[in-house]
Order: sequence, then structure tokens, then C-alpha cells
Amino acid sequence: MPVVRSAVCSLLMLGGCTWSSLPPSSALAADPEAALGAAGYARVVCSAVFLAGRAPEDAARTSTAFVVNEAHRSAAHNLHVDRTERTVRVSLGSETGRARAIGDQGCVVERTGSPVPAPSQVVSSLPSGTGIPWPMGDGPDSRPPPPGLNRQALDAAVALAFADPQAMTQAVLVVHNERLVAERYAQGVGPTTLLDSSAMGKSVLATLLGVLVAEGRLDPEGPAAVPAWRALGDPRGAIRVLDLMQMSSGLRCTSPFDEGYQPAQGYTDSQRVYTDAIDAVAFAESRPLAAPPGTVGHYANCDPLALTGILRRTVESRGETVASWAQRNLFDRIGVRRLVVEPDPYGNPLFIGAVWATARDWARIGLLYLQDGSWQGHRVLPEGWATRVRASAPAWKPPDYGAGFWLDGEHEIPLPPDAFWMLGVGLNTAYVVPSRQLVIVRMGHTLGGRAYAKVQDQVLKGIVGALGSP
Repeated sequence: MPVVRSAVCSLLMLGGCTWSSLPPSSALAADPEAALGAAGYARVVCSAVFLAGRAPEDAARTSTAFVVNEAHRSAAHNLHVDRTERTVRVSLGSETGRARAIGDQGCVVERTGSPVPAPSQVVSSLPSGTGIPWPMGDGPDSRPPPPGLNRQALDAAVALAFADPQAMTQAVLVVHNERLVAERYAQGVGPTTLLDSSAMGKSVLATLLGVLVAEGRLDPEGPAAVPAWRALGDPRGAIRVLDLMQMSSGLRCTSPFDEGYQPAQGYTDSQRVYTDAIDAVAFAESRPLAAPPGTVGHYANCDPLALTGILRRTVESRGETVASWAQRNLFDRIGVRRLVVEPDPYGNPLFIGAVWATARDWARIGLLYLQDGSWQGHRVLPEGWATRVRASAPAWKPPDYGAGFWLDGEHEIPLPPDAFWMLGVGLNTAYVVPSRQLVIVRMGHTLGGRAYAKVQDQVLKGIVGALGSP
């Protein structure tokens, strides 16, 4: 399947990849990692119920993969949702996992001895999007489609993404020459429905870092401002912000995508930061070097978590929260009224994969990059930022990664070679194609990625073909 590299097959498709050894259910009582599985399970279900209004059983079946190892997914029981207290509880052997919804921030794992962030409200300065046309609102795009568009072919390509129920596709949007030319949703989903976007949040993080650069508060070529790395002789002091953005820091951070990963290893560092009720940023910053900075491309969660710490310290130094600052300085400027980045128990926003947004909001972010960081005549990101994030990271072999965005380094997908994209578990994608002034968004539940992968090439070919000549 094009797009799928052996190191990241599970990130893209999930099905067919093994996350953990499968001990019999009777062994779970003595399983030292059962508490991690139960906590992760509860948090994912909590998010789906209280952010998206989904049925808890459906969320448990279709959305808990990756965060929760397979043995634990199949053995979980006694799932309970308290809608008054806004909590979720689930059992795994003798362990109980708990999660709680907190204000506008989504859900957080609860565990004895760990804090719970105080509920906070993030207020958009934008009016209701009802009746305001795309792209600043949620009304229809009333402009005529670009010339040469083949409506019948476009609709057929979009329909193919929904044809197999096992693909669990929830939304497909196509933006061409700034116009919203195609938009379709699964039953019960619409333009304002928050969808589980998982690791697409890493691209949001890269975008927010771009805002800091535009404000003159961050130098991507400069050393990463991590206090723990400033000690004399600490080799991590050589890590640049750009190394972290390119996932090339050299930090030792295990992941299920690692070459040689064995299921018996259980939860890796990249999963543990979702489930272990720890300070995820401090954990990432504590990792030692496994390779010199800038020499090895490695997909794992520690690099973006270290960037999250830099972002948080920079923003909070002026008395702001990341969520409120991001709303005012990025989201409100491009019509995004609510994009949720859930925290760990210590208040660190988990851009690594606890992100909820509408399909239209992913299209808006894609459109911002099509316009090189400008929006309706006003610059949001530094000039050339779109070029920077899609420049191939030198340490990646093959050259599949830029700086918070994925690339088609080996020309394996049916899109022009300048395409770059945001990507999350289960083939949640937002493709940006500058040469065609095109954004393609496909959102679905995590367990449907393998089925959707079978038709993705046909969907993309059909969409591009329906646009006519460049």
C-alpha cells in the first residue's frame, strides 16, 4: 500500500499490526501494565463521549487501538460512564482505570497521587459560524466551483471513501482554489462535529511554533530551550528546535514503530505518556541521547513533547495559557472556533495525539498552508513557513518527513510530488497540494484505517482527475 512504510504501518492503518503480547485474561490480574491499559481505555472513551457525543461502547470498539494494547482492549470490562460527574471507569483484571472531563479541555487520566488540571474555558472571539460562509464560518460556500470541475467524477471519488463500512470514514472534504467543492459526512456527523484526530495534532504544534517565530519569540535554528539540557557537558544541549520539529533529536524514546520492536515489550515510551498519569513533558525531557542530534530520523512522541514544553514555557512566561493564546493568535484568525488539545494530569497539552477538531478545521489549516501562512490578506505564519515544514528532514531515510508534516519522499502516492500532509492513526489525513491549490481531508475512526487503505489511492486519483487540467 503506498504511503505505508514498514516503520509506521500501524500509525497509518492499525489493523494487522500487533501492539502487545496476548496473555490470557486470567493473567491480567498479575499484569503490571494492566493499570496503563485501563487508564488509556477510560480516557479515550471519555473523550469520545464528552467531546463528540458518541456512544461509549462504539468508541471502545473503534477508537481505543494504539493507546491501549490489544490484549487489554479485548479484556476490558465493567465500562461505566457517569454523565453527571463527567467521568468514565473501566476494569482490567484487578485494576480500574478512570478518566474525567475537565471544562473545555477534554478528558484527563485520574490516578491516586496525580493532579487533575483545574477546569478552564477557552472563549473564541468569533461569532457563531452559523450563516457565515466558508471559510470563516460553517455556512455553505456559495461561490461557483472552479472551471473544469467534473462534479459527477468528484462525487464518485468521495463516495468511494464511504463505500466499505469497515473503513469507518466519518468525513471527506475537498478544497480547490479556496472553494469547498466537496463535503460528505457519515450519519450523525456534520461540519461542527469534533473528530478524533490523533497525531494530526503534531502539525498543529508545528503551526503554533510558526506563530511564535512570527512573533519573534522562537528561533527554529537555535538551541532548544530546555532547562534540563543546559548543564555543562550535557550533549542534549546541542539539540536545536528544528531537530525536534524534524523528529531527529537523537533522544532515546521507544515506540511500537521501532525496527525490531517485539510485542512482549508491552507499552512503549510513546504510549506510556498517554496512559501513565505522568508529566509527559518532563518524561520526554529526561530521555538520554541514543544518537547525535540531527543524524537519525525517528518517529516517536518525545520530540514533540519537548517542543510542547518550549511552547508552554514561552507562552506562560507572559501570563497566558497555551489554549487561550492559540485560540487568539491562530484559530480565531482562520475561522477555527474550537480545537481541543487534551492535557496530561500536569496540564501539558498532548499535541502528540489527544486532539479533537472538525473536518472543516483541518481543511482551514490546510488552506492556511496553501496560502503560505497568509489568511485573507493578513500574515499569520512567517513568510516561507510552508516551505520550511515540507522540506525533507536530512536525517530521514527514506525522506518521508519534514517538520511536523509527512512527505512522499519516494513518490508512491497518486498526488503531485509537492504534496505534504497531516497524518493521524487510522489514516486520518489532510493533504496539502500547492501545485493544484488543493486540500483533501479524510477523517475516520482509528480501527478503520486498514480497510480505508485499500481504496485510498483510488479516492485520491479520482479527486485529482475530477479537477481537470492544472
